[in-house]
Amino acid sequence: MYVLIEAATQQEHQRTAAASTLSLRRSICPSLTRSSRTGYYASGSPRFTITPTSSAGDTIAMNVEHESRSPLPQSSPQPPDPVHLPPSSTRAVHSDPRAEGTSIHDCNNPLVLSDPTSHLSLSSIPFTNMAISTKVVPKAVLYYDPHRVWSSAVRLALEEKGYGDDEVDFKMVDLAKGQNFFPSFLRLNPKGTLPGLIVPFENTLPAEIESRYKAVTDTTAIVELLDRSRSAMSRTHTTSFAPAPVLSPATISFSGVSKTIIDVVHAGPASPVLLFYMNARDSSTLQSVSKTVLPFLRGRCDALDRYLSDNKSSSISISEKTKTFWLEKKRATEELLITMSDAGKADAELSDQFSIADIHIVAWLAWLIKLSGGSMTDNGADAIRKLERHIVDGFRLPKDAFPPSSQASSSEGTTLMNPVAQAKLSIIWDNVKERPSWKKVYGGNA
Repeated sequence: MYVLIEAATQQEHQRTAAASTLSLRRSICPSLTRSSRTGYYASGSPRFTITPTSSAGDTIAMNVEHESRSPLPQSSPQPPDPVHLPPSSTRAVHSDPRAEGTSIHDCNNPLVLSDPTSHLSLSSIPFTNMAISTKVVPKAVLYYDPHRVWSSAVRLALEEKGYGDDEVDFKMVDLAKGQNFFPSFLRLNPKGTLPGLIVPFENTLPAEIESRYKAVTDTTAIVELLDRSRSAMSRTHTTSFAPAPVLSPATISFSGVSKTIIDVVHAGPASPVLLFYMNARDSSTLQSVSKTVLPFLRGRCDALDRYLSDNKSSSISISEKTKTFWLEKKRATEELLITMSDAGKADAELSDQFSIADIHIVAWLAWLIKLSGGSMTDNGADAIRKLERHIVDGFRLPKDAFPPSSQASSSEGTTLMNPVAQAKLSIIWDNVKERPSWKKVYGGNA
């Protein structure tokens, strides 16, 4: 935070007072250095503005007002300037250049600006024209979802690097509610992904310049930026005194290994996004996984429907590019939703969903059983046992499936209380035998 103290004198005794040594006392603060032109830098409390209200002789009364944080711009800047995390609670205190003895201290007492020989409160400073102006120093903003893997990675990096709690603003975006597809978020990140770190350009931090921002939306780039922006040697841009270990590998060899590991976990079969949708080993775990995935997909789909509807009714105005993006995401989400909805159903619920593929499989299987010496009246276990024996002695189909409860009593050795694993073809055989079409075509005869 920057506080600019400008002192202007109009009378000779005021110039004399300006040349005297002044100190600005507050609570706990290390000694500070002064630059040749810009004054002093210190960390401290919220920004304020002091303006004169009245004067009497050598005394002037002042008003002190706190300033609130300005909202984050909705669009990212264009110039490709270097990006750095801002000195979020650092402020430059400028005084009259003629008052060379000016120094700054921190204490927990109310703010006092005083002469070393005679303590003068802010309301009795012997200047007839004094103003304190301020600028809200921009902070980095992290858009994240606490339940998503790469948002957690960035938060881990912030903690490992020792950033202070007041150095980054956190904005939660609920992916399960499709908040990442909202127009204002897409202006920050057109891909609609998380996490996203919005950082101000270093050369736009001074009070006289309007702050500009850049959006960093790649997790790897965000972590690397956080690693570079704070080190054991750079205390200027942080309010924290925690250690700042270097996270990047120290050698080229280790850098290559590190990059390979990062690439593997972010893409391909190991991608957390892919694993989220494919986290099932069998039909039982697939039904369990669907209970987690289905609410997520429905929330996204509902949000996209709402955004498209609002755009159609002119409640919100978006570009054709954004509309196309929404439609593509909606189609992909609906496809996943259909797949997961079927996966979430028990086998018994799917028995009536007889498809074209089933017609071919049933006719083919019945023919094989007949060639193997089986009968259309055999139960599944007997029919498949005859098929295995006919193929070659010792051949066995994997027995890794369990019949639905409605079918348990018709399967050999299987009861509701004691299900027995069977070959999938055995379960299919018992299932299709109950269908009206089977009974009409095969009539229960060999």
